[in-house]
Amino acid sequence: MSYRDLFVIVRSGRASVENQRELERRLVELAASYPSGVGVAVLIPASVPPADAPVRREIVALLTRQVSRIRGLVWVIGASGSEAASVRAVATSYSVALRQHYPTFMATDLRGALKWLLPLLGGEARLADLDLTLQAIDGSDEAV
Repeated sequence: MSYRDLFVIVRSGRASVENQRELERRLVELAASYPSGVGVAVLIPASVPPADAPVRREIVALLTRQVSRIRGLVWVIGASGSEAASVRAVATSYSVALRQHYPTFMATDLRGALKWLLPLLGGEARLADLDLTLQAIDGSDEAV
């Protein structure tokens, strides 16, 4: 889903290479309206199984192909304990590959994630839209 210059991916455990390519198409479409780039938030709820190896490779490939369109990326990890540690390890491996292109961050809640990401997109003025942005995301039922 998207809201203004923010592209949100909610993982559901149904990830495939094909739906990652569809996400990329939608990211490119959104970024066409925002020449200075968009923010990306990836929400990974608790109990979502990790993507398989081909999907993980495609995620890194698409995030690398789209470096000119992305201003920052935040991972929101809903799991806790050892499950969270394994999700953070995968997200960290993605972030290490991407850090040279744009800032990345990991958060445990969406509000904290957006407090980090929105200023990258438009400074304090964009941060003022935090509650509206949260409402837009909460009202969406899209997940991949």
